[in-house]
Amino acid sequence: MTSAPEFSFSHMGLFVSDAARMEDFYTRVLGFAVTDRGLLGSTSLIFLSRDPREHHQIVLASGRPGAAGFNAINQISFRMADLAGLREMHRRLQQEGVGELAPVSHGNALSVYFKDPEGNRIELFIDTPWYVQQPVRIPMDLRMSEAEIWAWAEREASCPVLLLSGIGVQTSAENYTNEKNRDCPYLSITAIALISTRNSGEASFDTSTMVEAGGGARQ
Repeated sequence: MTSAPEFSFSHMGLFVSDAARMEDFYTRVLGFAVTDRGLLGSTSLIFLSRDPREHHQIVLASGRPGAAGFNAINQISFRMADLAGLREMHRRLQQEGVGELAPVSHGNALSVYFKDPEGNRIELFIDTPWYVQQPVRIPMDLRMSEAEIWAWAEREASCPVLLLSGIGVQTSAENYTNEKNRDCPYLSITAIALISTRNSGEASFDTSTMVEAGGGARQ
């Protein structure tokens, strides 16, 4: 089978219930510009972009039912230029009072998650220079200085990676009994003690230990 011709992601459309509210949020809070608007039949369309090379990156389309139930969108992610911009957006989102605001480290990226006015999950992120096996999700304190955040993120990226299974968390006991790994903040003292007392090559423990300590799957 021949390889598919090259292509790249361009834009996405969202059905919305309150187009005016969504337009206000995406322009005023996230900094998109309205590039066009109009009707296609009975559907109102609002075209948004933050890239002058792209006529639109998001289209808001009327017609989403008010009680749509399950939202099939897992997340919409935007890459930012630097940590200063990510911290500024976090500050703005705090002032806006958005839902489920969560700054986290994935090791290979630093992210801020939140919900838009209609409950779609948005991620703003910057890449880090480190390769970290996924999934990793560790709460991040953006009140630290940039230097402190980068130093913290590098320490996190050097911690052993957790492999999530359907029944719990499994990882190499040898990694976690190593003295230099004892300060990894997503390992609780209970977990380290449990692993240290196991004689087998593999140790497992309840995922609630990880949730309390900040671990979890990347979303």
